[in-house]
Amino acid sequence: MPQTAYVGKKHGLVFPAMCSGYIKIPYDTQTRGFWEHNDSFTIESVITPYDVNGYGIERDKSGLTTSYASGVSTKKIMPSLDKVTKDDASEKNKFQDFNYITYAERFNHKMYLFYNPKVELYLENTTTTNENQPAEYKINFKVVTSGSTKTITSDAVILSRTEAYNVLQESDGTLIQTVYNKDVDAPLYVRASNTASDTDNYMTCNGVSGSELTVSITGGSKAEEFVAPNQKIYTSDGTLIGTVKEDNSPSSIPFPSNLVIDCTSNISPTPSGQIYVEAPKQAIYTESTYHIAATFEASTGDMNIYVNGFNVASDTHANPNPFYWGTEDSYIGQNASLSETIDKTTAIVWIDTDSLTSTIQGQAITSITNQAVSGGSSVFTESAADAPSLLHDESINNYPILSFGSAGLFRSSYASLSTNWDMIVALKNSEASTTTLVAGLGSGDHIQLKKTGDVYYLEIEDNTTAVTSSTTSSILHGASYGAQVLRFKKTGDVLYIYNNGKYLQTVDVSAIGNLHLDFIGTVSSGPSTDATANAKILSLIIENDNFTDEYANKVQGLLCDKYITPSTHNPFENTYRKAARNTQFMGQLHDFAITKTARKFFDSLYTLVPQQKNTLLYYRFEEVKDD
Repeated sequence: MPQTAYVGKKHGLVFPAMCSGYIKIPYDTQTRGFWEHNDSFTIESVITPYDVNGYGIERDKSGLTTSYASGVSTKKIMPSLDKVTKDDASEKNKFQDFNYITYAERFNHKMYLFYNPKVELYLENTTTTNENQPAEYKINFKVVTSGSTKTITSDAVILSRTEAYNVLQESDGTLIQTVYNKDVDAPLYVRASNTASDTDNYMTCNGVSGSELTVSITGGSKAEEFVAPNQKIYTSDGTLIGTVKEDNSPSSIPFPSNLVIDCTSNISPTPSGQIYVEAPKQAIYTESTYHIAATFEASTGDMNIYVNGFNVASDTHANPNPFYWGTEDSYIGQNASLSETIDKTTAIVWIDTDSLTSTIQGQAITSITNQAVSGGSSVFTESAADAPSLLHDESINNYPILSFGSAGLFRSSYASLSTNWDMIVALKNSEASTTTLVAGLGSGDHIQLKKTGDVYYLEIEDNTTAVTSSTTSSILHGASYGAQVLRFKKTGDVLYIYNNGKYLQTVDVSAIGNLHLDFIGTVSSGPSTDATANAKILSLIIENDNFTDEYANKVQGLLCDKYITPSTHNPFENTYRKAARNTQFMGQLHDFAITKTARKFFDSLYTLVPQQKNTLLYYRFEEVKDD
């Protein structure tokens, strides 16, 4: 087929550092695409990976007289804290990068190019520190058949490199003494110093006692300006001496002028002279492109991984047949099927349109449409025909809406909400004048949404105290907005109102006492059309004490993912998708394709050119950009 020539800088779909983004490929029972191809295939992508490690320093920057590291401000590199900050439990949580992903999680981070329950392709970090160590990635390829699961893994193939192939120099142009790799002419080690001078500010070996080496400083006053805990040190010829002991002075950073080093075994003769450390490393791959391909041969079970056209891993699947893609959604850029666990039994009321998992006070409702007793709950209706029903023709994201019509749900043992309580509701606004959420049998207590003009407000009535409290400004979008997730959080005398994660207002509810709530969707045992016909609820969750904000955000995150359309942003990602975040791809995605057959050769390493007759899925994220 004709080839196309490309010049200039490549562009693509950008997943910046600390993002939470992915492409969802929904399974469609009508148009199945690659799901119906149960045979050999090739997955390939052209990517530019970013650095998940960041530039870590084991130093206390505040105590240094020489500035060794500045804050990195780029979408291509994760931010990183200095040792003192990240070891301080009260300080590290103040920083976005630590809350996004811990340092331990960085070192086994998996960057998913593609996820399907049956097929996975991802990069995995292989480093153990981020002290002068950008992330380095190996490639994993997993295939699940009905017989077994097989994962093949390459060596680390996306690597950092030393700062430059030319001679390193200070900002003023002064040359830095280096030791070079004779094979590739790249600087491997630089003198442990904070200047380029040969006569001052450097470290030398001082003496050996057993397996420990004492180091002295010429010039300067802080050893920490030269080396850091766990840093490897070398002689001038590149021989490894040992590693700086982290426990030499763990609570006293910066270090004193003498350091103790754990020597490697059999160092002979005794090291002497100036000390060298590893040359600065950079994630040069953030400016490069990589062609990643994985192939599966269904007849033989052969599995292969290719990087830039070279085979970097091969093995055989023991049970390759039968293979099929399953019937679930697939994702590019993240395993977005992962999320934090939600326990529905913690709420006293949880009504959901996925009715098989709905509960009232921990008792399951096996069918929302049941017109009799079910799980300890009764349905009160004016007629059997008016029982609550699931409206599939008004579904949102394939989830039906629970419409009460002229009916309601009743729990014989009412819930009593007192000082602190939480209510989270996902609903479709029908612009009704009154939508009853919950109410009390005989007590007159109720929590309702009401409309006056263009204002949608919340009304809480405590019949015992004859007090009604209401919001003032609108808390609900119009009916054309689609589904909305509301949270009403009562803490003491204050009610906090949120819509889709956005704080709206507070209400003084100091005069509101206990609320007795038996009914859902109605205010009486003989509901009328006027009271309940327009109550169209997707989920209703009530807790008679406050959820923790973290748990409440998990719940709201679950509801946003299910019901909010278009789902362009989930405001609860930071809480709800912590597990998925550990699989987040960070980088640029230029092209992605799934094609028939297990290929061994590739027409281009820079732009995918799949043949139309063999293409099962193809995304091209390049753009023409005139600079």
